[in-house]
Amino acid sequence: MRQFLTGVAKFFTAVFAILFVITAVLALLLYNAGQQLFNPGLYKKALVSQNVYERLPGIISVMLTTGQTGLGGAAGGMPPFMSNLKASDWETIIITLLPPADLQAMTEKTIDGLFAYLNGETDSVTISLVGLKARLAGPPGSEAVKQLIISQPSCTLDELAQISGGIGAESTGIFLCAPGEDLLNLVLPKVQEQLNAAITTIPDHVTIIKPAPPAAVSSNPGPFGINNDPIRVLILMRMIIRLSPFLPLACLLLVTLFGVRSIKGWMRWWGIPIFITGAITLSISLTSLPLFEIVWVNFAAPRIPAFIPIDISNISHNLVYYVAHTLMEKIVLQSVILLVISLAAWIGSYYVES
Repeated sequence: MRQFLTGVAKFFTAVFAILFVITAVLALLLYNAGQQLFNPGLYKKALVSQNVYERLPGIISVMLTTGQTGLGGAAGGMPPFMSNLKASDWETIIITLLPPADLQAMTEKTIDGLFAYLNGETDSVTISLVGLKARLAGPPGSEAVKQLIISQPSCTLDELAQISGGIGAESTGIFLCAPGEDLLNLVLPKVQEQLNAAITTIPDHVTIIKPAPPAAVSSNPGPFGINNDPIRVLILMRMIIRLSPFLPLACLLLVTLFGVRSIKGWMRWWGIPIFITGAITLSISLTSLPLFEIVWVNFAAPRIPAFIPIDISNISHNLVYYVAHTLMEKIVLQSVILLVISLAAWIGSYYVES
C-alpha cells in the first residue's frame, strides 16, 4: 500500500512538473510581452533609434512628388500650383512647419494618449495641432509660403502687372507664379494675412479615435461586466496576463507537496523543471528573430503594396525588429538566470545527503 501511494505521489508530481514547465514558458513569454508591448516608452525609443523624425519629411516629400499619396494628378486632388514643387521644396516646407523636434513631441504625446486609451484612462485619442498652428501663424508659416511661391514658374509680364495691381492671386490667395524677390516681399504680408485667416478654421485638436456611442454598448453586460467593449476586454486580458505567473507557481507548490521529502528532492524537483523552462524559453527567444526575418522576407514583404515607398517598408521592418529584439533581449536574460540557478540546484543535489 505504501509503495502504491508513493507511486501515485510520484505520478502527480511528474504531472504537475510538466504542467509547471508548460505554464511557466507561457507565463514568461506572455508576462514580458504584456509588460513591454504596452509600454509607450518602447515605441518612443524605437522611433528615435530609427531616426524616423529626421527621415520622415524626405519620405513624405518623395511620396507627394511621385503621386504615391493618391493626391497628385487626379481631378480634385492636389492643386495644380502644388505640382510645381520638387521633392526638395516639399521637404523644406515640411521641415519648416514641423521640424523633427516638434514632430517628435507631437508623436510622443499622441502615443501617450493612445496608451491611455488602451488602458481605459480616456475614451478618445486626439492629435494636438496647437503647435503647428502657432508655426503657421509665425515666421515659419511665412517661410513656407515663400518657399511655395518661389517654387512656381517665373511670372509673365501680364502676371507681374496683375500682382502689382493687387490681383496677383486667385480666390485661394495662392500665387501661381514667382514674382521675384522685391515684389514678393511687398505682397507676402498680404498672403500671410490670408493664411492667418485660414488658420482660424483649423481645429486645435483632431480626434483619431472617437468615444464609442452609447448604442455600441450592449444592454447585456456579459461575463465580467465587459459589455462587449473591446477596451474592457483588452484590460481584462492584460490583468489575466499579469496574474499568469501565479499559475506555474501553484504547480510548483503542488510539486513540492506531492514529491519533495528532502532537500535533495527539493533541489531536483525544482531544479530540473526550472532548467527545462529556461532552456525552452531561451530557445524560443534566440530563434524568434531569425524566424521573423524569414517570415518578413517570404511572406510580409512580397505582399506590401507597390505604392508604399521602400523607405516606409524598411522603417516598418526595423521598428518591428527593434520591438521584438527588445522583448527577446529581456527574455534571454531571464532565461539565462533561470538556467544558471536551476542547473546549480540540480548539480548541487548530487552533493547533498538525502
